[in-house]
Amino acid sequence: MEACFVHTPRKGPQVVTLILSALSVIRRVYIDFVVYSQYQHSRTYLFGTTIDYCEYIASTESYTNPVAKIVYAVAMQKFPHALLKCPASGVPLFMRKFDCIREPGSSWNVLECSLKNPRHSAQLLNIAVNIDQTIPKVYITTNVYVKQRQHLMFLYGTTFEYCEFLMHNDTRQTNPVAVLIYNYAKFNFPQLLKPCPVEGIYNVSDLRVDKNLIPPFVTPGAYFSTQRFHNKRNETFFAYEAEFSVAAPSIFNRTMTMFALK
Repeated sequence: MEACFVHTPRKGPQVVTLILSALSVIRRVYIDFVVYSQYQHSRTYLFGTTIDYCEYIASTESYTNPVAKIVYAVAMQKFPHALLKCPASGVPLFMRKFDCIREPGSSWNVLECSLKNPRHSAQLLNIAVNIDQTIPKVYITTNVYVKQRQHLMFLYGTTFEYCEFLMHNDTRQTNPVAVLIYNYAKFNFPQLLKPCPVEGIYNVSDLRVDKNLIPPFVTPGAYFSTQRFHNKRNETFFAYEAEFSVAAPSIFNRTMTMFALK
C-alpha cells in the first residue's frame, strides 16, 4: 500500500486517496464488500458479498450475483481506471519518494525537483539544474539497493569520471556498470548527455515514470537508489535519492546489448 488517507478541505467535498502497488502478478483476487448502518457504537448489517474479481471480469454479463453487479457499476462510474484487467499486476514502476540534494555553496543550482501524481496517468518527473560554472571533470557515483523493510542490500553500483568516459574507449571496457548507466540514460533522457566541459542548464520535463525507467537487471520488488555528482575531492555538486516499487522486469533484462556502448 503506497497511500491511504482522506483529505478534508475547508471548502468542498472530502477527497479520498488510495494507491496500491502489486509487486508480482496476481492471477486471482477475491473482494469482500460489506455495508453496515451505524448508530453510536452498534452496527447493523445491510448487504455484502464476496466475488472473484478476475472471474467476474471474464464473464460480467453472465454473472448472477446482484450485489457484485452493484459494486462493479459504482466502480465503473466513480473510478474506472482502477478496474484493471486480469491477471492484475498494477503499474510497472511506482516512485514512492524522490528527493534532490544540493550542497551549500555548490555551483549547481536546482531550479526544479518534483514528482507529480496525476489521477489518471503515470507519475511525471521534473528535474532542472543550472550549472553556472564551467566544470572540466565531474564524477558520477550511482548505487542501487534492494529494500527489505528497514534494511538495504547493495545490488550494484559504480563511480566513473564522465568526461573521461566519453573520450576514452579503454575506460568503457573496464567499467561495464558505467556502460549500463550511460545507455540507460541515453535511452530515457539523451538530452542530458552533453559533451564536456559541463555547464549550463540540464533538465528533464514531465518524464513518464513507466517501465522504461525500471533500472537494468532489476526484478519485481522494492528498491532504493542514489546518484551523486561530485569532484575528485569527493565534494558533492548535486545528488538525488529515489525510493520505488517495481512490478515488472526491466526491459533491459532481455538483452545484453546494454554492455555495448552505442
